[in-house]
Formats: sequence, structure tokens, C-alpha cells
Amino acid sequence: MTSGTDRFPGMARRQDLQDVELVEAEDDLAEAPPGAPTGPPTARSARRRWLVAGALLTVAVVAVAVNQRASTASEDAAVARLAKVPGVLAPVDDSLQVVRRLTQDDLAELAETSGGVLRRAADGSLSYRWSAPGSAGWTTQLLPPDPGLADGVLVRSASACETDEIPMADPASAFRAVCLVADGGTVYGEDGAAIATVPTTAVSVVVLSVADGSVETRWPVPSGDSLALMPGGLVVVGGQVGTSAVATGYDMLTGAERWRYEQDSPVVSGGPGTAGPGVSVYRAGDVVAFVPPDRTHVLLSTDGAPVRSGLIDPDASSWGAGKDPRTGRLVITEGSTRGSTRSTYVAPDGDPAGDLVTDGRPLYAALDDGSVPDRVLTADDDAVHGTRLTTGTSWSVHVDTPGSALVLRGRVLVSGAHGITAVDGASGRVLWRTVDEPGLRPGVLMTDGRHVLVAFERAGPDAVAALVALDPATGAEVFRAPYPAGVEQVAPLGRHLTGTDADGEPVLLE
Repeated sequence: MTSGTDRFPGMARRQDLQDVELVEAEDDLAEAPPGAPTGPPTARSARRRWLVAGALLTVAVVAVAVNQRASTASEDAAVARLAKVPGVLAPVDDSLQVVRRLTQDDLAELAETSGGVLRRAADGSLSYRWSAPGSAGWTTQLLPPDPGLADGVLVRSASACETDEIPMADPASAFRAVCLVADGGTVYGEDGAAIATVPTTAVSVVVLSVADGSVETRWPVPSGDSLALMPGGLVVVGGQVGTSAVATGYDMLTGAERWRYEQDSPVVSGGPGTAGPGVSVYRAGDVVAFVPPDRTHVLLSTDGAPVRSGLIDPDASSWGAGKDPRTGRLVITEGSTRGSTRSTYVAPDGDPAGDLVTDGRPLYAALDDGSVPDRVLTADDDAVHGTRLTTGTSWSVHVDTPGSALVLRGRVLVSGAHGITAVDGASGRVLWRTVDEPGLRPGVLMTDGRHVLVAFERAGPDAVAALVALDPATGAEVFRAPYPAGVEQVAPLGRHLTGTDADGEPVLLE
């Protein structure tokens, strides 16, 4: 009789099983001669192929995991860098609620930026309030209480202040604040109508230390509608003297007159908010922009010499002028009778050879992280243009009625009448567009670093206003947070979200 194991000689007894090393047969590895018949793979060959496939799959899975971790780490690092950019919000999630109403002091504190603001108290007094993150700040009174300027909702006067930091730098780097202080003004009521006017009888320049608000010096000027602070301790005051519009350069600390530029002016100015448009002066690059009441523009050197005039095309059907907050350049925007618009970014030294002329009107980004340098944004009714300052080359993208803009991680994002458009800032290539949302109108664009946040306001009776978070790379909706009951508008303030309630009062959201 034979045993069961003897009947199946190819099977080994369990107790005889041993660990063995798999060795590939030489004939499996050898290349078959040309024309030789190919037989079925051996068991050893098949096993080897399965082992190789399994190893490759393991390597692929590990590579994907490593890439995912690297991508996540890179994204987290980018978000952390963005968190340091002024205006980037603290992380936002899919729910919004009202925390409390905000006072004027709350608004200044939440802004979390260094800088000063003029404040008119209910008693008519005027003060300059300086705020800085991590500091209690200070307040210096510039004018005592005045019953004639009290009890209004708004008082307009020639009073204004500037700080001496380098243009486009953080105001925290300033050493001094220089204020033009006028004792008159016009008082406006709740309906926006003027209810009282106090004539200006005295104008002075007050120089304050940013460190503690102490008055370093104070000196009078014969008249003053505006002030420009220039390098080298130069203060330029614009005002009306008789029938002449005058710009006068003064030494900041002594008040000594350095130079004077006059131009006949048929319009007698009483200063902003009183009897006329006033004489405007402001820094425009390296020169002083001088704008008399007839609104012609003259550029003056820091020595008071005229550098350039005739900046406005006499054939323009409309025009406007201002200072670009990103570059500090004077920007002249002109419209034609054909309906087109162009903007001229005047060279910092006023030389026409260095001007940049581009289509459209300036489109200023609500937040700019600096990732699209050397490019200015302008817009027409149906397009956005990105133009390089150094070369003049540009791209154009169709956007219906451009509104708010955001420059974020190399992308230019623009809200339009029918959604959001994301553009590669360097090439102008459209990366994505959102679809139209009936009953909703896209408002201000914001970011918490990880998302593009869009405040969708109600434009129809059945729509639900909401803060919508989009993926910056794809435009896909990540979440939607409806506005709290009674909140009608949402906007950023420093690193915080704020809203406006049904009474028109500001509220803090989180």
C-alpha cells in the first residue's frame, strides 16, 4: 500500500517545507534565437513579472504620496507667506455671524495698519490720530472746539496731513506727520446738504513727531488749500493769493520760504468745501503736480521750476487725473467723442519720453501681493488690459463691465457683470471663468490666502447674498456662506470681515 504522499510525489510534507531563494533560470533570461518558436511563459517567468509589476505599483503609490505631501507643504508655505501681506484675511469658513457693531475706534484698530487720520469731534475740534499695530497710538489736537463746526455729519475743509515715509513704503517707517490746518470749513447734514459755512481766517503748517505725537514746530502760511510733502524737507502749499494761484515751497522745520510759483487764475478760491475748487498740489513721482482752479496741470521741479504743462488734450470729451497708488505716478485719463478711453502714466521726472500710454481707465486692485510686478491694470467697458511699465507691451481680456480686482499668486482676478475671470498676469491667458449667477451681483474680491472670496450681493428679490470661496487655481466653488440676517454688504478691513447692517452701521463678522 502506498501512502497519500507517495501517490502525489509533487507535494512535500508540511513538516518538510523550507524557505527557498527564488533564482531566475538562465533560459528564462536568455534571448530566444531569431525565428525560434515562442512558448508559453514558465511559472517562474510569470512570477517574476508579477513581482516587478507589484514593485512598480508600490513605487508609484509612494511617489504620489510624496508628491501630495510636497504639494501640501508648498501650498501651506505659500498661504503662510500671503498671511503677512496687508489686507489678506484671517482664515474664513462656511459660516458667517455678526459679532458686534463697530465704533470708529474699533474700525481704526481692526485696520491693523500704521497711519494717521484727521478726526473732527462733535464739538468742532480737530485732532490727528495715529495708530500702529501693537501700540496704543496717540492723538494730538490741532484745533480747539468751534461751535460753528459742531453738530454736523461731515465737515469739509482744507485741513490735511501727510507722512514722510518713502513713497509706497509702510507708513510705520515715517518720522514725521506734516499737517495743513485751516480753521474754516463747511458743515453738512444727514441729507448731504450744506448747513453752515465758517470762513477760513488762519492757516498753518504743523509738524508732528510720529513717535509720540509731539508738536515739533508750527508756522503760519498766508493761504492754503492743499499740501505736498517732498524729499529734502520740502513742504509745498497750494493756495489762492488775490487773483493768482500759487504754489510755495517751504522748509519743513523753519517755515522759511524756498521758492514760489504763480499763475494767473480767473477763479478766486475759497478753499475746499467753501467758495471754489481750490488750488491743488500733490507729489507725482519726483515732481510736484500743480492744479489751479481752472484744472490745468503744471509739473514743477523741487526747485519750483516748471517742468511740463499741457498735460490735458484740449479735444478730450472728458478727463480725470490722480496719483497711482502702486507706482506713485500721475495718471491722466481722457475720453474721446468716439467713446474710447486712454490713460497716460506720466514719467516720474515729467519727461514725456518716459510716459506710458495705454487703453482704458486705471483698474486698482483691492489687494496686490506683488506677484505681477511692472504691470499696470486698466479697463474699458468690456475689457481689462495689463501693460508693462518698462516696455509698454500689453495683453487684453474680455470682461463685461469690470469691477473689483485682485492680484494674487501671479494671477489677476477681476469681477464682471456676469462672474469672475482669472488671468495669468504675465501672459494674459484666461485661466478660468465662473458662470453667471442669476439674481446675484459679484462685489468686492478678497482672499484669506487659500481661497478667492467673492462677496455676492443681491440683485434680485429671491436671491440669497453670500460670501463664496473659490479655488484660486481652478475657480471651483469650495463653499458658500450666506450673509447673516440683516447684513446687506460685506467688505474686508485689515485681516477681518466686516458688514453693514440694516441701519447702515458697520458690524464685525466671523
